[in-house]
Amino acid sequence: MLDSYYIGAYWGSKFEPPEILSEKINKTLNMLSINNTEFENWYLLGKNRNDSLKVNVKNNGGILDKIIFKQSQIEKCNSSANSQMGVVLGFWTGQSDSNSSSIMFNVGGNYSTTKLGNSCVLKLPSKMRANNKLIEIENSKALIQLIVDIWNPDYAVLTSHDLRDKLNFGNKIGWITYYKSSNLKIRNISFLILNPILNGYIFYFEGNHYLNIDSIPIYLELKEKLKYL
Repeated sequence: MLDSYYIGAYWGSKFEPPEILSEKINKTLNMLSINNTEFENWYLLGKNRNDSLKVNVKNNGGILDKIIFKQSQIEKCNSSANSQMGVVLGFWTGQSDSNSSSIMFNVGGNYSTTKLGNSCVLKLPSKMRANNKLIEIENSKALIQLIVDIWNPDYAVLTSHDLRDKLNFGNKIGWITYYKSSNLKIRNISFLILNPILNGYIFYFEGNHYLNIDSIPIYLELKEKLKYL
């Protein structure tokens, strides 16, 4: 089955200064590349492909520092007394459109409304098959844990457009899901694997239920358990 997959991490208001954001973004890009040749290079998203390929930020913290500091100063001017706007930056891996990945950081924002928040979203190559190694359970768990370790989000998912549309629950449930919680009460669901990591849990359905849209009934059962958390 072909679908569009992405890993997203989401959290509420949390102001962070430019130097911390630069450190975290640089660490994220470099750590993603360690065991994944698909993420070997990261280019700043630009007006067109040729412009983007001129700015490879991987292992070049100096360029990243300048970009983030400049944007943070612009956002500071646009902020109000009750809200501190964050930094919005995107990067991509430089391959052809169908084979490239991209990552978008919307981070460092401290908002006066719960309708706004921070996020880090890694979009995997478009129209991937479910047997692609990047979305194998262990690989995807490692990618999620990497992002969780760096950004400490409230929740994170590996999901797809098809699953998100059928669940109608935003990005709060994926094929693999992480929730920051000391006592996640979603046990006693058939085929659900629940593992503690850091200050939360990562969970997914095992066997043929993973990446299988025909298993939507058990994902809907999980949705009912999570609705009131």
